[in-house]
Amino acid sequence: MDHNAAEASRNICKALGDGAVSEATARTWFAKIRQAEEELEDKPRSGALQQIDYDAVLHTIETNPIMSTRMLAATFNCSHVQIARMLHDGGKKIRHGKWGLSLYLELKKKIE
Repeated sequence: MDHNAAEASRNICKALGDGAVSEATARTWFAKIRQAEEELEDKPRSGALQQIDYDAVLHTIETNPIMSTRMLAATFNCSHVQIARMLHDGGKKIRHGKWGLSLYLELKKKIE
C-alpha cells in the first residue's frame, strides 16, 4: 500500500468530517489488512465437511454398538450431525440403546 495509517486517517476525516476516524483506528485497520495478506492460505474451518470412511464407522459401531453420534464424531474428528446422517442413510437406527439396522431393512432381509 502506498498510504500509511496517519495519511489514511487524514483522508477519511477530510471526506467525512473531523473525528470520523482516529489515527489509532486506522492503524488497527492497517495491521489487520497486513495480517490478512500474510494469511491468505486456507485454514481448517469448523463448518468444513470431512471425508469419513463409512466402513470404518460401521466397524467402530459393530465393535462398540453403544457409542453415541457425538462419541463417533470425536473419534472421526467430524460433526455428530454428519455421523448421524451417514448412519441414517445406511439404514442404521438406535434400538435399545444400540446401533443396528432399521426394522424395515431387517424384515426385508428376512423376506429375501
